[in-house]
Amino acid sequence: MVRTIKFIQKWLILTSIVLGTTAPALAGDAFYDCPQATRGGGGGGGDFPWPWGFEVKFPWDDVQGIWRVQKGDTVLYFSFRRVQSKRIKIKQIDITTCDVVGTGQGLERGNTIVAQIRDTLSDETYNLTIYAFNEEDLEPPVLSQVGSEHVIVARINSLDHQASEFAAQMVRISDRLEVKCGDQDKKTKF
Repeated sequence: MVRTIKFIQKWLILTSIVLGTTAPALAGDAFYDCPQATRGGGGGGGDFPWPWGFEVKFPWDDVQGIWRVQKGDTVLYFSFRRVQSKRIKIKQIDITTCDVVGTGQGLERGNTIVAQIRDTLSDETYNLTIYAFNEEDLEPPVLSQVGSEHVIVARINSLDHQASEFAAQMVRISDRLEVKCGDQDKKTKF
């Protein structure tokens, strides 16, 4: 009888220890004040509402073209030309004058494309990282009007000065490497 009581006591102590240490983990983000990235729930929080860590294999067949990145008043345009199976030539374009204001090479690293772009006017350099996410892993609104299962996001940060980093969705405005700039009637090729 004494052995049975000691066994039950040990079992109760062990059970309470196991439940006490695993209950917070089972409850998930109820114990955290910061946003948690979950599939279908956005995440990242603050200035970066993307589900970092849920990037998917980059859709290389759909990368070539002219892309727009917009975050508040900042609007950037890029041309991406695929030069090898997993390498792109990147040009940043001033859409009002059709001048190339930045250049660089993008390479695949994991599920992302990473590049260092050199600003041709100031000779400063910034990092451009391009991510692909499944559309269902993001919170609305998704900006792209093209029926695609992927959403492309750019993350940009300066290497030369303390400009703030930002991340924004990229929208492909043309699958061709040409665009109308400013008041021009014809398209310029990149």
